[in-house]
Amino acid sequence: MQSNSTFEALTDPGNGQGAVTNTQDQAQGYLTKAEVAIRLRKTIRTIDSWMARGILPYFKIGHSVSFDWEDCQRHLAEHFRVSSFGCNTGRNGAAQ
Repeated sequence: MQSNSTFEALTDPGNGQGAVTNTQDQAQGYLTKAEVAIRLRKTIRTIDSWMARGILPYFKIGHSVSFDWEDCQRHLAEHFRVSSFGCNTGRNGAAQ
């Protein structure tokens, strides 16, 4: 079992200790499917499903799949929203 600090090291992309990847991809800002799954806290199978449904943009060259993290964040922000479940708002967003 991994310690909590190991989990934080894997999930925090800014700490310089992230999951091991191809250094060329990492230098260009590209991530592997496993790294995207860790950052989004989803399974690799969910990432596969989202790729097939067009939810996540990706690059495929041969058998290799890479993601541009900024493109993924931008695409999710533009096409999906945070649910307001539990909020008591009216049509114009004003509290009722």
